[in-house]
Amino acid sequence: MWRKGCWEVCPYRHRYGPTSIRKRLNRPGLRSSHSICEWRGSMNNTLYRHRMAPVIGISAVFLAVMLTFLWSVGRYWSGVLQPRLAQAAQTHAEVLANAQATPLADILERTKGAVQRRALDTKLQELLLIVDPAVKEPLFKDVDLTFDYDLLERPSGSLDISTGERDCKTCYKVEVPLIDDRSNVFGIATFWVTDAYYRHLASNMKHRLYTEMSVALVVFIGVWVIVLVLYFRLQRAKELVEVSDRAKTRFLANVSHELRTPLNAILGYTQLFKRNQELMRGYGQGISTIDRSAEHLLLMINDILDFSRVESDKVQLIEREVSLEEFLGTLVEMTLIRARLKDIGFHHEFQENLPQVVNCDDKRLRQVLLNLLNNAVKFTRKGGVTFRVFRLTQQAELGSSRVRFEIADTGPGIPGNKLGEIFLPFHQLESSEASAEGSGLGLAISSNLLGLMGAKLRVESRVGEGSRFWFDLTLPVVIEASEQELPAKGNVIGYDGPELHILSVDDNALNRDVIHQRLAGFGFRVSDADGGARALEVLASDTVDLVLLDLLMPEQDGYEVLAAIRQRYSDAELPVIAMTASAQPEAVERGHASGFRDILFKPIAEEALLTALAETLPVIWRYEGEQAAADLASSGPVTTSLVLPEREIMQSLKDCARQHDVLGLRKQLEAIKPEPGMTVFVDKVQSMVRAYQFGPLVEWLESFERD
Repeated sequence: MWRKGCWEVCPYRHRYGPTSIRKRLNRPGLRSSHSICEWRGSMNNTLYRHRMAPVIGISAVFLAVMLTFLWSVGRYWSGVLQPRLAQAAQTHAEVLANAQATPLADILERTKGAVQRRALDTKLQELLLIVDPAVKEPLFKDVDLTFDYDLLERPSGSLDISTGERDCKTCYKVEVPLIDDRSNVFGIATFWVTDAYYRHLASNMKHRLYTEMSVALVVFIGVWVIVLVLYFRLQRAKELVEVSDRAKTRFLANVSHELRTPLNAILGYTQLFKRNQELMRGYGQGISTIDRSAEHLLLMINDILDFSRVESDKVQLIEREVSLEEFLGTLVEMTLIRARLKDIGFHHEFQENLPQVVNCDDKRLRQVLLNLLNNAVKFTRKGGVTFRVFRLTQQAELGSSRVRFEIADTGPGIPGNKLGEIFLPFHQLESSEASAEGSGLGLAISSNLLGLMGAKLRVESRVGEGSRFWFDLTLPVVIEASEQELPAKGNVIGYDGPELHILSVDDNALNRDVIHQRLAGFGFRVSDADGGARALEVLASDTVDLVLLDLLMPEQDGYEVLAAIRQRYSDAELPVIAMTASAQPEAVERGHASGFRDILFKPIAEEALLTALAETLPVIWRYEGEQAAADLASSGPVTTSLVLPEREIMQSLKDCARQHDVLGLRKQLEAIKPEPGMTVFVDKVQSMVRAYQFGPLVEWLESFERD
């Protein structure tokens, strides 16, 4: 509920109106019983608990260590130091008593009669007057003498003496035997030695111990406070970095969207214009220039975005089956045009035993190789560029092959002390060629991408002779080298199959017009909608086979429109492909999680569009220069020239096609090809396998079962 008084303190009141805020509160994922202020308050409480949990943990550790330290110091004093001091004081008292017993024995041996008694009294008084200079107290509190009068031949009790303060509970009582020259014990002297020195020493040592302990505790508490301060500062710095990172992500997403949207229109129209031969004869050079300039701008945008992703470890490799021959051929065609414009030579040397089909992220590998090839062409004024690809090793048991990609040029070369700098971000060599174009990110991105692929970009160069870049890549092999060459394909001019209806949903009129003309040029029936409401109206009034849906629209975004579509149609009944100008990885993850069949990034490349359509719809592309084949899917599966294999083989072919098992399909086709009348069927399936049109192949094979 929107509570009274909440609007006045709402931090979003200047950005949104009350109606807009209520609408946002009612969105899925936010409970309608919470206002934005309440939601923010709960978030602040959660953040506070999140921040304080480590503080409590750190404090608990420090308190535990401090209490353990105090307990150990107290136990050390009471269990070790104090008993040792008491024992030392006892020993000291015994030494003093023994030292004073000897003069007493001498007096008894040297004197007789009354003189003997007076001498003993005098000696005892002297003992009681001895003062310990450390504590300013008498050492002896009391002395008691008892004798064996039979040995002394004196009257009993005549020499017994007791003098001093006998009531001394803390004094050390030491009994020392009195022995004559004949080793006879004729008496016992009992001394009460004061413990004042022990108490003084114990007090000093305890004070010093606890003083040092207090210093240690102060230092410990200081470290505790410093750790907490550092934690809060690091936490603050972390939050600032996270805020900065989120701001950078939003900025890059906005920049990507704002730049890709007009580029989508530019590149879309230039691709349409290139199909018009009459227009190309009159304005071909200008159209090609616009197309190349837009492609160059798109590459620079992608460089910046890719560098941001690599820095934040958000790049993910997406491997798929790639025809290595076609892949390399495309690179040669693209580089050859640039080389001819600069009037330099371009040569390619591809080893004959290269694998035919491999598993790799062709987009990232193409990005690396194009960057190296474009750099080679850009820096070479005379001479030429050589592109070599050859196999180093083959690991048959692992089904992989190690392939070297090498680009050499005859450019100005790179000084030895600059070789390490060329891989730094935004770094360009000081030359007219280097500063002419580019963002200075190409080699840094290429090096990082190759690191993700398990390879390392290497370089050697000599000034005035040229440079050579190379890397070795381990590629899983799907199909080994074959002497059979794939037929060259021209532009797609249409498709074989029933008429299909595609709905394009985009709030941008230029984007709708571009996608409409491109799809109509392939033979599809196309309808347009500028938003979710209009799209639902078209779906309610007509049969649609596929929806191309833009993700970012003002009233309802693509996710909300998809949710509304899924309330009426399942994914099998109506597939939906997303279109977005945001190239962030989060868009891909969220798109697939939301249920989109595929995601196309603007500007939409023709190859990506054709691939997505072929994987989603039952179409077989017709290429420029080919004889228009009979439309088997629409005219019926059984003709006089088409012979079908047995039902078990048909089912096995469908299973292999669903699993994209190229090797399995080839083995089965080779097994049935010698059978009478199978040539047409085998050739048809092989053409679809070579084009990797596994979805249409399954549809085509299933059409025979339905009929």
